[in-house]
Amino acid sequence: PTCAVAAPWRSAAVAGMSSASSIQTKRIARLLDAPAEDLAFLERLEVHSLRTLHDQIIEVIFDPDAGRLGTLQAAARMLPPPITAKVAERALGPVLAGRLAGSIDDGTAAAIARRMPPEFLADVAGQVHPGRVEAVVGRLQARQVEAATDVLISRDDLLVLGRFAGMIPVDTLQSI
Repeated sequence: PTCAVAAPWRSAAVAGMSSASSIQTKRIARLLDAPAEDLAFLERLEVHSLRTLHDQIIEVIFDPDAGRLGTLQAAARMLPPPITAKVAERALGPVLAGRLAGSIDDGTAAAIARRMPPEFLADVAGQVHPGRVEAVVGRLQARQVEAATDVLISRDDLLVLGRFAGMIPVDTLQSI
């Protein structure tokens, strides 16, 4: 025998959990550049397990000691930022550019990002871990942040906007 009052509560709790699990699964899909549908099976897991999985994937992908980014890091330090920005946009794409931005010093990353078009910055924002580029975002000009934000809004990419909203200065947010 179950309590009639408990059943609706339990359904709401399960629905809320599946919604939270769905959001976490979408975050993992974005991180892996995979369709969320391909990872739908993960939605059965508990939210804290999905967060742990997300964090572990970040460590593997963005580990600056892994050696994968060594050559790119050296090139970013040696080449002038305008050239590095063009190389990142044309040859690396948003995934590698995001990994590079999160693994080099903030000043260099910001100097490179300042020379990128807002569409590409929006693409990179979807591929980079926000915690690794917070200082870089803080060094960008308000107009550039606004332009990239406008691109994300036009794409209805609220997930990426939400990940970065806490980093954007209040005065910049108010002007958007």
